[in-house]
Amino acid sequence: MCHSTDSRPPALPNPGEIARSGALELTSADGTVFSALEAIPAEPDGVRIVILPDIRDTHPYYQAPSVRPDDVATDVEAAAAHLGEGPLFTVGFCFGGGQSWRLAASDLGVRGVIGFYGLPQPATEVVDDISAPLLLLLAGADVATSPAEFDTFTARLDQAGKPYERQVYEGAPHSFFDAAYEEWQDACDDAWSRTLAFIGKHR
Repeated sequence: MCHSTDSRPPALPNPGEIARSGALELTSADGTVFSALEAIPAEPDGVRIVILPDIRDTHPYYQAPSVRPDDVATDVEAAAAHLGEGPLFTVGFCFGGGQSWRLAASDLGVRGVIGFYGLPQPATEVVDDISAPLLLLLAGADVATSPAEFDTFTARLDQAGKPYERQVYEGAPHSFFDAAYEEWQDACDDAWSRTLAFIGKHR
């Protein structure tokens, strides 16, 4: 997600009990070792969720290693394998949002992909291969991606007959879900509800 270095996520009113959580290292199929964080509920419901976070969509960190979509998919595959069996969903923010949408065209068998104010270009490249529904949670005042770009993206999805849900939060800035949470709490609550409903619908 896009956030300041001292920001923290909002506390959930009833997060439930956690069986275990913390940092770990995973190894992708190509031998790459990467860091991840896990949170395993005490009473799993069988759904696997892999989150693709971000600092900034064009942060020099991502430009320097030239992150490739195939590498992202390989890492997500390793994370999904770590979580065991069950319906798989991905949730991404900003750079990760675009990569999450793109995974709808992968061979990972995702049931659905969710993106908050993601970049449409990665998924636009593979629209014809998309085989899972997308949830697009968009910031109406996004400075990273213009409304026209999202309109072009969804028009392409419509043209290809691909399933998606789209919600635009008018006036909301890029990264409204964390950096501006207090100001945009209603939008955040709605986005969270839509995320849960989308997962429940497609699990």
